Amino acid sequence: LDGLRGLAILMVALFHFGHFTPASWFARAIGAVLGLGWSGVDLFFALSGFLITGILLDTKHSRRYLRTFYARRVLRIFPVYFAFLALYFHVLIPIAHHCGWMRQTGPGGEIWYWLYLSNWKTGFGDIPPFVSHLWSLSIEEQFYLVWPFLVLVCEPRRLLRVACLLAIAAF
Repeated sequence: LDGLRGLAILMVALFHFGHFTPASWFARAIGAVLGLGWSGVDLFFALSGFLITGILLDTKHSRRYLRTFYARRVLRIFPVYFAFLALYFHVLIPIAHHCGWMRQTGPGGEIWYWLYLSNWKTGFGDIPPFVSHLWSLSIEEQFYLVWPFLVLVCEPRRLLRVACLLAIAAF
């Protein structure tokens, strides 16, 4: 399953780098395949949710269930994410603004990223360049805030019903 997640990431990367004007039938065929890359995000989320749920179910009865889960998530994602935000918002943007390469972002715009709410910010537009991809990390972190508690309070059969109801409600 980790290999499939890697394939999903590759699909998304190729989708983002695959925008070109094809000249031949072969290039058009490659462009059509690359155009399916958006579905890699869905595949990645589905596989990640499945794998995380398995981990949560396996450790559900341990004494430090939540502490261990959140410690692993924080150590895996937070350092790189917050280092990127600090470098981007407090080094790269001021340099780019000073050199006239881009306009300064509006006040308070970066708070959406620091709080893992950039998926909500995306809905309001005005996304600074080079951070539009962070919406997926925001969704992932919001999932981590809710799902471990649902796994903790629900028995597996009930959890399956809850997951099915959530999937239906998402439509």
